Amino acid sequence: MKIYLIELRAGHTGVAAQYFNSLMLPILAVWAERLGWQATVRFPAFNKVDFDIECDVVALSLYTHLAPEGYEIARRFREMGKLVIIGGPHSKGCAEELKHHADLVFDRCNEAAWTDTLRAIENGELRAGGKSGQFINSDEMTDIPSYAEIAPYYGKGKIPLLLSSLGCPHDCDFCTDWDTKYVKRSVDDVIQDLQDMKSRFFIFCDPNFGANIKFTGELLKQMIPLQKKYMMETSLAWLAKDHYLQLLKDSGCIGLEVGIESLTTVYKKNVLNGSESILEETIKKIDKIKEYIPTIQINIVLGLDDDNEDTFKLVEELYRRSSADTIALFVATPFPGTPYYDRMKQEGRIIEHNWKYYNCYDLTTTMKNFELPDFCDQMIELYKRIHSPWLIAKKIFANFKQYRNFKIAAMLTAVLLTRLFNTWFFSIPDYVRAKRRTQAMLEHREVQV
Repeated sequence: MKIYLIELRAGHTGVAAQYFNSLMLPILAVWAERLGWQATVRFPAFNKVDFDIECDVVALSLYTHLAPEGYEIARRFREMGKLVIIGGPHSKGCAEELKHHADLVFDRCNEAAWTDTLRAIENGELRAGGKSGQFINSDEMTDIPSYAEIAPYYGKGKIPLLLSSLGCPHDCDFCTDWDTKYVKRSVDDVIQDLQDMKSRFFIFCDPNFGANIKFTGELLKQMIPLQKKYMMETSLAWLAKDHYLQLLKDSGCIGLEVGIESLTTVYKKNVLNGSESILEETIKKIDKIKEYIPTIQINIVLGLDDDNEDTFKLVEELYRRSSADTIALFVATPFPGTPYYDRMKQEGRIIEHNWKYYNCYDLTTTMKNFELPDFCDQMIELYKRIHSPWLIAKKIFANFKQYRNFKIAAMLTAVLLTRLFNTWFFSIPDYVRAKRRTQAMLEHREVQV
């Protein structure tokens, strides 16, 4: 039998957003092929979905903000008689809703559940065409195929991704991984994957790389002779020791994303001791990391309940004063299935029910310390300040002065110029539209009251 696996992409994602594919669909394809199925994996925008492809089953992986488009794709395939499966991050809190749009729904998936489901389809036990879909129970994935098996489905011309662990030990209430089980892969398996990888550069895509220091330390030691270069995403909790930072450097780490998340709300993952302000402690930790790692991005979530107007000044100050090279801003979003969603719903603060706005940039809830139009204005001004040409030049010069590496400086230049382009052609126009939308929404609510 033939299965068409689709991870839907947004048509408007900014420059340089298409260099990566996720690993979940290639993993599902490998498991299907092991049963003798023919699998096709694609990562298209809505208008690029191939509805003429020859297949028996369509499997859709959906992010919440693409759910409306995903539902339309599912509808069209079901009308053609295809059995449609939906999973992905959106399904974690919307399984009942998804049953109206698919024949089968997964909110998580391991190999046993996947293969049992495909066998049931082969045997005619699961069929297309029901009015309401069926939820498939599955434990979390704890093992994945090798890189050599995954690579043919990943896509040509993409930067390779690799997992050393699954799940995240932290419980940030707004994160869709808040309740996932942290599982380490075998060090030997990861090293074998790296040996099979032709590219000298890759990215560890663990939800939180390095969460187990002993395991990660052993992995990094064995990586040193391979002379690969890599980046990853992590938290400050795992970056406090000089010997660990030295291992990261020696094993080829040239960049990392640090999930700071907030300068007003304290998260255990940032191991702050409270002796100084969050800002001062964070700057010192970032500058310490920069002694070993040449490029650092800090990720910040804005719009949390402890945030106020001063928060925007703190974020700007963090970026200006620290040696962080880039910064990424996100808006607190109540994704279904998270404690944050449940709390926002219980407090009656969700004002937007159209899933397309659940993208970490648009506004979907009321905020304790902001009127929504004012929040948009603050975001616009912050984007302008942190992506100003002067600050970009300063960051590039500081990086080159410290590391004297033309390749790193060129890479950083490309990233920051891309961010500058995206700021003026995507981010700022998006917040202008968001401001108009929220103003209209609030005016409508006042009229109703």
